[in-house]
Amino acid sequence: MSEREDILRKVRALLNRTPENGCTEAEAAAAANAAARILDKHGLSAEAVESVSPDGMSERSAGTVPMDDAIWSMLRPLKRFCTVEAFMSHAPGAKKATIMFFGAAEDVEVAIHLMKVIRAAIKREGRAYLQACGKTNPKQRRLAARSFRIGMARRLGEKLEDMIELRDASRPTGQALVLVKSAKVKDAFDQAHDLDEPPKQRGIDVDPMAAMHGAIAGERTS
Repeated sequence: MSEREDILRKVRALLNRTPENGCTEAEAAAAANAAARILDKHGLSAEAVESVSPDGMSERSAGTVPMDDAIWSMLRPLKRFCTVEAFMSHAPGAKKATIMFFGAAEDVEVAIHLMKVIRAAIKREGRAYLQACGKTNPKQRRLAARSFRIGMARRLGEKLEDMIELRDASRPTGQALVLVKSAKVKDAFDQAHDLDEPPKQRGIDVDPMAAMHGAIAGERTS
């Protein structure tokens, strides 16, 4: 077994630590973070970055979500954390879109895993909040649920940005390679896709109290 195959075997073993396989969401998130650190450590040599090419890119779906779902706010920090590109694939006028990740196969695997863990955490915490908030009016409950998801997704995105800053600060000599790799992935993505600008999101009402509780849930989520 080559060194690369051994690394990928370890990464895939970590990514198999999911709630579906008996792990808690915190354990799944920790496993995804460990997988990202392994790829970061072994994938940022000058030789590895130089070998990044359009032919070696992978493109996979991370699921379909409503166009106004709060999870879209997570894409920017998530793609920075995993060194991938992310975009929405949708039909004109559609109310839902598919989240797509593009990049090195192993980085895409980590991005999809993290997205699943984040979506599961938001769903679980949102359900608990609705049970406890005492709102009975259907319209108010829908607003509270959406606002909670927005608050939680934004806070999780901020925490992911903080993790990126800490990671980058710990490897000042490797930061240039990160930028080179990101640029290579972006160039390959641009060669493979000619995408229209994503539709602008309409302003939506937000329940400030529900959004605050969402942010608190995001803060306590590992």
